[in-house]
Amino acid sequence: EHQVSNALATIATCRELDIPFSKIFKGLSRLKGVQRRFEILAKLPQDVWVVDDYAHHPVEISVTLEAARKGWPDHRCVVVVQPHRYSRFQNLWTDFSAILQKTDTLVLLPVYAAGEHPIPGVHSIKMFSELQKKRDSKTTFYAENEPEMIRILKSWVAPKTLFLFLGAGNITLVEESEFGCV
Repeated sequence: EHQVSNALATIATCRELDIPFSKIFKGLSRLKGVQRRFEILAKLPQDVWVVDDYAHHPVEISVTLEAARKGWPDHRCVVVVQPHRYSRFQNLWTDFSAILQKTDTLVLLPVYAAGEHPIPGVHSIKMFSELQKKRDSKTTFYAENEPEMIRILKSWVAPKTLFLFLGAGNITLVEESEFGCV
C-alpha cells in the first residue's frame, strides 16, 4: 500500500509537469523497489518465500507483518527478528513484547548492538522468556547464533511457508547466505 501511494504521488507529480503517461509507465515499470523493504530474496520450490525487511521498530514490524498476512494469507509465516540497539529495545520493550506476541511462529535473535554497549538486563533471552509465557502454544524459539537459527529454520521448510526476516543489523547476510540469494 505504501509503494502504491508513492507511485500515485509520482504519477500525479509527473502529470502536473505534463509528462506523458507512456514515459511515466516506462519509468515505473523499471522500478525495482527499495532494498531491504519487503524485498523478496527468493521464491523456492513448493511456494516457499524468503523476504527481508529493515523493520526494527515495533510500528515498522507491525506494518510489515500486516503486509505479509495480506500478501500471503494462506501461508505459514515464520518471523525471524533481530532487535536493533540495546537502547531502542529497552525503551520500547513493552511495544516489542506486544507486537512479537502477534506472530505465529517466531525466532528471536540476539540484539544487534550497532556500536552500543550492552545494557544490563536488556537482552533477547529475557524477551524470549517473557514471550514464551505469553504466547501459549505459539511456536517461539531463541537462536544464539547463525548455525542454531539455520538448524531451526531448516526444520520448518514446508509448502506454503513465508520466511520473514526483520531487523536493521546483519540479519540480511545471515539469511541470504543460507538461502543462496546473494
